[in-house]
Amino acid sequence: TADLLQIMSVVFSRYGWIKAQEILKTNDFQPYQLNGFTFTISGLLALIYSFFNGTLGEFYNINWSFYLIFLLFYTLVIGNMIAYTLYGAALKKYNITLISLAGLSIPLFTHLMGPFVFGEPISFYFFVSLSFLFLALYIFYKK
Repeated sequence: TADLLQIMSVVFSRYGWIKAQEILKTNDFQPYQLNGFTFTISGLLALIYSFFNGTLGEFYNINWSFYLIFLLFYTLVIGNMIAYTLYGAALKKYNITLISLAGLSIPLFTHLMGPFVFGEPISFYFFVSLSFLFLALYIFYKK
């Protein structure tokens, strides 16, 4: 069932981005407005889930360090506020298929952060995956 839920997650995520593109192309909302709205709704749903799950407020048990606060700030500002707003701006201009294909690069760039944050080595498979991704993007964009 976990595999089925993962597949459903991808399907619903892509469907959500298709709907986001439709909303952005009507010029009723700017990318930053849509981003703010969706993250507000997502945050409220997470709070409701935490309340019913019994985990609301457990973040006080976290060992807060400067490094953890920095990573949290980086994720919120760079990863969520800036990156998703840019993603929305790209949706307004480019084909959803190209943007979705480019979205496959997110795990690769996350892996690229490993050496800087955790001192992890970059594997050979990373460069193979990166090559295939950029080749696919190039072929798609040229067609």
